[in-house]
Amino acid sequence: PALYDLGRLYNIKGNLEKASEYFEREYSEKNLAYNYIMLVATYKELNNKTKLNKALKEGVNWYKQEIKNKIEEGNNYAGLSLLYLYFSPVPVEAKKLAEKAIELKPFFWSYYALGLYYKKIKNYEDAIKYLKISIEKNPAFFGTSLSLSECYRALNMFAEAEETCKKALSINPKNRFIKSEMEKVNKKSREVD
Repeated sequence: PALYDLGRLYNIKGNLEKASEYFEREYSEKNLAYNYIMLVATYKELNNKTKLNKALKEGVNWYKQEIKNKIEEGNNYAGLSLLYLYFSPVPVEAKKLAEKAIELKPFFWSYYALGLYYKKIKNYEDAIKYLKISIEKNPAFFGTSLSLSECYRALNMFAEAEETCKKALSINPKNRFIKSEMEKVNKKSREVD
């Protein structure tokens, strides 16, 4: 989808206002699942609580309806799990949804959702396990590499975190999220030494 791709490009470059504009246009025209996740992520980064809460509510309802209608259940269980991870505290249901997604459709998105659940509850060892599977299935998705590096960093496994960032940057050298994570890894590594 052209509008979605433009939104992701602006998001990666750090122009969040422009990114949200493209996600909103795509969302209003097509009402697609991944638009909810990108809208929520962008609104969270912009600290726009009104739009964040609206997108969360609509996204949860949309995913639940799709699951009820048995449409692409694996994708929708994973997507609903990811949206639940934006709530605080994280509902236990997020884990159950991710596990169901893996059962129905064991693809990168499902494992990413379960890995993020474990990361959110600070069970970094299990998070690493599922995030690694997600990367094996789709090494180009930078979100998984970012989360994996953050888990390694939390465990003071700096060499692993740095290697994860380097691999992600070899795929997308301009990704601001991975560059920022690499800086955090290097800084914390120096502090610990």
